[in-house]
Amino acid sequence: MILRKISYFCRIKKKLKKSNKKHNVQMKNITKILSILISFSLVSCNLEQAVDIDLPKGKDQLVVECYLEHGKPYQLLLTETVPYLSPPNGTAFGLPDVKDATISITHNNQTITLIYKPNVDISNNKVFNYTSTQLVDSTIKGDYSLFVRDGKGREITAKTRFLPKLAINEISWEFQNDPLIQDTARKALVLVRHNKLSATQRHRIQIGKVNNTDTLKLKTETDFTYEGIFSTNNVVTIGTRYLFKKKDTIFVRLFNVEQQYYAYKRSVDASQSANGNPFAQPVSITSGVQGGIGVFTTLVYDKRNVIIE
Repeated sequence: MILRKISYFCRIKKKLKKSNKKHNVQMKNITKILSILISFSLVSCNLEQAVDIDLPKGKDQLVVECYLEHGKPYQLLLTETVPYLSPPNGTAFGLPDVKDATISITHNNQTITLIYKPNVDISNNKVFNYTSTQLVDSTIKGDYSLFVRDGKGREITAKTRFLPKLAINEISWEFQNDPLIQDTARKALVLVRHNKLSATQRHRIQIGKVNNTDTLKLKTETDFTYEGIFSTNNVVTIGTRYLFKKKDTIFVRLFNVEQQYYAYKRSVDASQSANGNPFAQPVSITSGVQGGIGVFTTLVYDKRNVIIE
């Protein structure tokens, strides 16, 4: 009886082995077939496909930049917007040049007319296409009113006024403290300190190098716009990275800026950072003028030059 049972179980085991072998062979064949089919599909498919997207064409708008600075001529840049993917137009202004505009700035019951005459402001690295020979006099208080109308009837208006100057308290520097770096190769960071006027005061600071052979040429290394920044004993400290060498001539410009210019500048900086970045949110420009895009503001700043020793 026991022998019969053993024989029976041996026959079942052989049958299971044969069944498993057959199943494994079938699975191998199915896997080969799937691999061949996938290979054929990858070869026959085009994995890159061009997609045409019709972008809505926005309304062309005037774009204005005007900065009033004491003792300098009235200067303004007037252009107009273009579609994002449009080819460069080859002008020095980057955007289409608007040549047929009537532009005036009124202050203290006096109206100054700006004519089309392109000019380069080297000290501010700006290009303008409408200028006047009259100089800005900030000692006469009151609002400045801008009016622009081009040949298509588009109009821009804006107002601004000069703010009090914010003084630089101190400029200092610190060299790298690394024994592995030779003294002649060590670079310095620059620290600028100024008083904090209020929690909502808005500022812009520029720190950079002056070309010792051509003092009109400035290379800005730090350009920072800020408000409500942390202070110690009501003193704000702004610093750079280790950028400067011994004997470098450093310039510092500390601006006291209007709210509308602060919002415009921050939105422009954010937009430039987001441009071409697929992970960044698009940013709209916060305009400081009515009827178009841009800014009309005053430049009030304290400026100092120092030599790193």
